[in-house]
This record gives sequence, C-alpha cells and structure tokens, in this order.
Amino acid sequence: LAILDIPAELNFMATSNIGVRPYAEYAYNTLGSDRQAASKVVGSNDDNAWLVGVAVGSAKDLKSVESGKGKAGDWSANLWYQSVGAYALDPSSVDSDIFDGRVNMEGLALKAQYLAQDNVSLNFTGAWGSRKNENLASAGSGGDIALNLKDLNLYQFDVTYKW
Repeated sequence: LAILDIPAELNFMATSNIGVRPYAEYAYNTLGSDRQAASKVVGSNDDNAWLVGVAVGSAKDLKSVESGKGKAGDWSANLWYQSVGAYALDPSSVDSDIFDGRVNMEGLALKAQYLAQDNVSLNFTGAWGSRKNENLASAGSGGDIALNLKDLNLYQFDVTYKW
C-alpha cells in the first residue's frame, strides 16, 4: 500500500455556544491498480476513499465534548458520508464501528452524544450503507459480521458512566 491522504477541516463558532466543524478526507492508493491486478478480478480499479461531513456541538469548543470533558447538558452530533473502494485501504485500517470495518462500502453515518450528567453520556451511532461495487467483495479484517456484506443498517445506543 502507498496511500496519499488529504484531510481538511474548518472549525468555527456559529453562535457563542455552538461550534461547527465541516470536514473532508480523500485517500488514494497509488498501488491500487497492482492490488486489483493481483486479485485477478476484471473491473474497475477501485483505489480511492473519501468522506465528507459536519460535526456540531454545544460546548465552547467541540474538542471538550469529544474528549470527554463536557458538562451536563452538552451535546454533539457528527454526520458524514463515506465511500471506501475495494483497493483503496488496508482492511485492518478501516474504522470497525462503521460498516463493520469493510472496504468496498459506502453510505451515511451519524454519531450523537448528550451528557445527561457530567459523568453520564447517552450515545447513538447509526450507519446506513451498501456495497459500492457489486462485482467485488466487501472485505474486512474480522469484524463482528463474518459474511460478505451487501447492505448494513446499524442502530447502536450506549449509556456511558464514568466514575
């Protein structure tokens, strides 16, 4: 793998207590065509990955909520769309929380958090995606689902208590 990765983000305050972060990332595997040829699968050279999203939060800065230093009543939400080509990334480097850590998947994801108390957070993660290229497998690095995914709909609720 030889990945060229280009991240971008912009942080600003929409109001005195609402922070916003639009962001994007593009990754290109310069050796993707070699991986495609080695797989002996005829088809497109699916060698790039990208995502675009926006994070919004109620704290003076988004980092305080995201790093667990928020206070009761703080909230944050992160919504993004991602597309990961079959030969774009090493399957072991893909986030296992979204689309079970698979390549050749694309779709929408949402993470939201509300701090009910300083030490109690309510969390929601949702992901709605499908296989990007129907002619290729949605390979992964041994996530929660062992089968070749075609579609994935994730709804996960968590309560976190810190003492």
